[in-house]
Amino acid sequence: MKKLLLFVVLALASAGASAQWIRVGPEVGANWSRFNVDDPYADNADFGARIGWKVGGIVDIGFDRMFSIQPGVFFNQKGSTDKYSEHLGGTYATYNNKVRVNYLELPLNFQLKFGRPRRGQFFIGAGPYVAFAIGGEVKERRTLRENNGTPIVTTSDQYDLEIGDNAQRDDIKGTDAGLNLNLGFQAPRGFFIRGNSGIGLTNIVPGGGDDYTWKNLSMSLTVGMLFGR
Repeated sequence: MKKLLLFVVLALASAGASAQWIRVGPEVGANWSRFNVDDPYADNADFGARIGWKVGGIVDIGFDRMFSIQPGVFFNQKGSTDKYSEHLGGTYATYNNKVRVNYLELPLNFQLKFGRPRRGQFFIGAGPYVAFAIGGEVKERRTLRENNGTPIVTTSDQYDLEIGDNAQRDDIKGTDAGLNLNLGFQAPRGFFIRGNSGIGLTNIVPGGGDDYTWKNLSMSLTVGMLFGR
């Protein structure tokens, strides 16, 4: 991972030296995410989307009016809801859990732009990302019910996620990596709006294997402003 980051830094430095312009600016919006799960122990679970914040900034390194490279850094909240039930003899329990994972995410997108800059340009892009988990939490809600569905008692709990690679102790791996796909529109003065889809390619569960994978899937809608020549 360190060698990859060093390569990216050197490549960006080389690109910046040959760029026609470099513009920087903030980008902020909302992120909808859920876990893409292949887990034999979660066959009866229903994983849904959660909304979170995506806040950060980008550098737009332009080589001509149609092509640029955009590295960035974001605080990106991902996670999922998790609903399932289990029978307990004469009763059953329903669970409604919410998982939040906070990431420091570093995307590197390659952008194609269409149209004239003075009239605004549509753009489409793609590229890899690497993300580092910097915190998270789980909110659990358990309702014990009679077999006819009548609630008996509801309990709630909340705890912080343990981050690391220890399958016995940790909940989420410290790193994630995947692919971003995005499209949007940039106005002449630098304002832009972007839709982005993030496809996680790595298993984020410590100790997971080919038949036990949890991956991040996300969609975001953001706005931003680029400053510079």
